[in-house]
Amino acid sequence: MRLLKDPFTLLVGVLLLIMAARYNPAQLTPAQLLAVISDPSGFSPLPGWLSALTARSAYAIIALLGVLGLYMMLHGWRAHRVGVLYAIFIVIFGLRDIELSDPTASIVAVLVGALFFAIGRVPDDAADCAAFEQRLIGGFMLYCSLMTVVNVLLIAHGVGFLQHRFEGLAFHPNALGQMVAITGVAMLALAVDEARARAVRLWCFAVSIADLYLLLSSGSRGALLVYAFGMALFAYQMKLSPRLIVAGICVAAGLDWVRDLLDSSNPDILLRLVSTNNDRTGAFLRMWDAFLDSPVIGSGVDAGASENAFLKALAATGVVGGSVFVAFVYTSLRHAMVGLRERVRRGSGFRLALFGRVIAGIALSMVVDGYTVERASLSGALVLLAVSGIIAELRASGRMDLLRAR
Repeated sequence: MRLLKDPFTLLVGVLLLIMAARYNPAQLTPAQLLAVISDPSGFSPLPGWLSALTARSAYAIIALLGVLGLYMMLHGWRAHRVGVLYAIFIVIFGLRDIELSDPTASIVAVLVGALFFAIGRVPDDAADCAAFEQRLIGGFMLYCSLMTVVNVLLIAHGVGFLQHRFEGLAFHPNALGQMVAITGVAMLALAVDEARARAVRLWCFAVSIADLYLLLSSGSRGALLVYAFGMALFAYQMKLSPRLIVAGICVAAGLDWVRDLLDSSNPDILLRLVSTNNDRTGAFLRMWDAFLDSPVIGSGVDAGASENAFLKALAATGVVGGSVFVAFVYTSLRHAMVGLRERVRRGSGFRLALFGRVIAGIALSMVVDGYTVERASLSGALVLLAVSGIIAELRASGRMDLLRAR
């Protein structure tokens, strides 16, 4: 609970939540979203100025990124190469939007890229790294908790559905699925962290179960793949019985099936999860054609689609931006591999494994979705913070040689 009073922890948690909420679907207005949170019994009217303020999420993201970056720089924390690479890519991505009649989006994207450079930082002093890492995990837990609670309230009110698939805070069910697939596995890991209080562990476990339920409600097959991959890594690293994982999935699937029974107008969402319908090949081909039309600088941000991050980066920014994006992913995975090699239940290796799974899960999601290639990507921010956590843990434990050896 002490971490909730820490300004850095609060900044990280609120920033990630707003980056998730910026994908608010069109049918869910900011007024409705805040009303669900403030009055769970039903929507209540909000002042017009408050509704207008919540609609300016891009400005809120810029402000929070700026404050967080300033906080890090004033503490003398140094940028790491993953943050530099991602910031460069976001700037290139934003500049490819400069030809539109309204250049505001490009200006915002370039500014966000510069601010991403400001937050991709880690303390130099090993003594400060341990505290930094705990505050980072605290901010991530705060984000996971708030994001899950808001989405559970939305689904309880029957708000935020797209053709019977739940999208909640996200602009599409697939985007929501990717969010909760990553947070669900991470919160389950924190639930078995023996260093945390029993009440905190129980809360993390409850959030992880709710995230799995939200994932199934989204009907996202790509997110289910990411979740299964993350759970397999988790079971391997924690030396758990696979039967526990299967049992948890069956419980969540049963809850989803009960919901379908209670709502006879809702077709069984689980049928979509096992469907073999392929709606991605066409998108892949369109993005590849857009890349071939302008292979050096790309065809602009509107040429990309959300089915694959690598093709989206190539289609939008060509070889210039695509090569930077690939370098960002490769360097992130090099850091992740340090954690993925750990098989321990507590201590330094446990925290490294937690951050490594977050990066690996997002990297896999890039194959089936393109949400890392956005002007202010939640996935991108999570990767930067996870890399910062790995570097901080290695410095705090005096094991930086593990990273240099890779």
